[in-house]
Amino acid sequence: MRLDGIDEKLLERLQRGVPLVRRPFQALGRELGMNDVLERVRRLKEEGLIREIGGVFQAQALGYKTALVALKVRPEGLEAAARAINPHPGVSHNYAREHEYNLWFTLALPGEQDLRTEALRLGEKAGAEDTLFLPTLQVFKIGVIFSPSGQTLPVETGDSARPLRLSEQGKRAVRALQQDLPLEEEPFAALAQRAGLEERALLALARRLKERGAMRRYAALLRHRKMGFSANALGCWAVPEGEVGTVGRHFAALPQVSHCYQRPTYPHWQYSLYTMTHAPSREECLALARQLSRETGTDDYLLLFSTREFKKENSKYFW
Repeated sequence: MRLDGIDEKLLERLQRGVPLVRRPFQALGRELGMNDVLERVRRLKEEGLIREIGGVFQAQALGYKTALVALKVRPEGLEAAARAINPHPGVSHNYAREHEYNLWFTLALPGEQDLRTEALRLGEKAGAEDTLFLPTLQVFKIGVIFSPSGQTLPVETGDSARPLRLSEQGKRAVRALQQDLPLEEEPFAALAQRAGLEERALLALARRLKERGAMRRYAALLRHRKMGFSANALGCWAVPEGEVGTVGRHFAALPQVSHCYQRPTYPHWQYSLYTMTHAPSREECLALARQLSRETGTDDYLLLFSTREFKKENSKYFW
């Protein structure tokens, strides 16, 4: 898909954040020297480059726990397993990957609920032969900007916000900010009305959530394949416990790495660090993994390419 220089500039800015003001597209126009921002955003959305515009939240700050879950499913039962899992509101991403553990999904639940029990229940519901429960122990990096030039640019690093005590009004604001932003001159008015809030109150709460780190950013999420990043690979790295911090920070420093987490190991599963990389080709993902292996001396790793996307959306909180 051919984009002009103005489109490229706008897409990069939208990924960094949309202004939390009454007329955000007008504000972007003033900042970028454009008089047709809203029209361009509508077109980019229609063409499938922009998936949605909304709040990207820090789960821990909202009182949630998260995990990556891997299922070993018979190949002929893969689609049925995905259909069994996808309706769960705590599941935001669900991918088929090249491994005997062939279905990988993310799960987020309020802190008072048992995350492991729910993960195992979903595995049983999906007919899995085995379930790997991989809760988040430490976040080294989350977030990346996809440049139309074929490069990835860093946008943020690990989680540091403390859990907040949200009022009912605050929870309503989070629910509203999770919705796809209407492409209108005053889009927050529509979100506020649906949530039973005044527009001014919603914007004030949004700014407060961002200032306190509970909302990392309010921004556009793109369809990376449409941007030319056709390959995405989950790296699973066997790193000794004493070296996890050093290696994790090294991985996180590379712009091609969009996510880097520490997760628990098991007797039959020794991988403690997980990376997500995106590149225009499979070969570039493989080359990057070899580079990371050389630089850190980590020889034991897996690189699991996605073969199918069953679900991908922003995590939903207070559903």
